[in-house]
Amino acid sequence: MKITCKILILLSITLIGCDFFSTRTPEPPDTGRSGFLPPTTASIVLTNFINAIKDKNSENFIACLSDTLTYNLNFSFVPSSEALVKFPGKFNIWNKNSELRCFNSILASIKDNNSPNLVFSKSLNEFEILTSDSAVFYSNYLLHIPHSKENIPTEFEGTIQLTLNLYNQRWSISKWIDISSMEDSLKFSWSILKASFSD
Repeated sequence: MKITCKILILLSITLIGCDFFSTRTPEPPDTGRSGFLPPTTASIVLTNFINAIKDKNSENFIACLSDTLTYNLNFSFVPSSEALVKFPGKFNIWNKNSELRCFNSILASIKDNNSPNLVFSKSLNEFEILTSDSAVFYSNYLLHIPHSKENIPTEFEGTIQLTLNLYNQRWSISKWIDISSMEDSLKFSWSILKASFSD
């Protein structure tokens, strides 16, 4: 009887001390990769795309692009005419893996305390075409890449045309067209950056 009383007293103290029955603060929902939002709309893909560049996150960057495994659609890139002239043959077999290698090469040349920045001239909700399963985003861009490589500019300007598609309730970029700046032939397009870091 004494042992039973002692056990009950110990259990009571333990339960009160551990506060088993109080409500705890809930944890925030797990969004998977840091800063990556589930791409349930075309606009969210653009947000993820910009944030991946700013955050120097290659996993999030590449997750914005289509592939046949995840999205049932190959990714394709069409470089600017300027880059095709300066780097003939460089983009003949350009694919999602090329994007990843190039992006990682760019990131490796940026010091830890520096951040790249991408700005579009249009709102991320402003599409040229938007249907239930596809979208086309067309905008001027300004890209700042504070890399440490010599003889390569750090500012890139041009026009981007992104085709986005929906597959399995997830949007992704299936086609990326880079267009040189028509206003100033001295400005460098994004394609020049890619060609410079793709070796």
